[in-house]
Amino acid sequence: MKCGIKRDRLKVPEIIRPMRRMITTTVFLFVCLPGFARANVSVDSAAALVAAVRDGAEGTTIEIAAGTYELDATLELKAKMTLSGAGIEKTILTHTKKWKPSTKTLPDPEM
Repeated sequence: MKCGIKRDRLKVPEIIRPMRRMITTTVFLFVCLPGFARANVSVDSAAALVAAVRDGAEGTTIEIAAGTYELDATLELKAKMTLSGAGIEKTILTHTKKWKPSTKTLPDPEM
């Protein structure tokens, strides 16, 4: 009792308790765990693909439309980033004629 006023705890109905727990858990997951909800990005050109990989966040899924995509540099995916094409022989990633890949990262053939 403080200042002569008695405060009773609010009694929460039994049906509300599980919902309160679920809401608290949902808020925790979406606020406290950044990147929990992963983004999906759709691309339909080589330039859009390069931009999506370069600018996308970790864990992004990039959906590539059917077609042939000629790249003039390697794609360096971020952690847990996924490329998803339209299917075998429907989405083709290849290189332009001017592209010369680096041999610095190739494994030693003698190993």
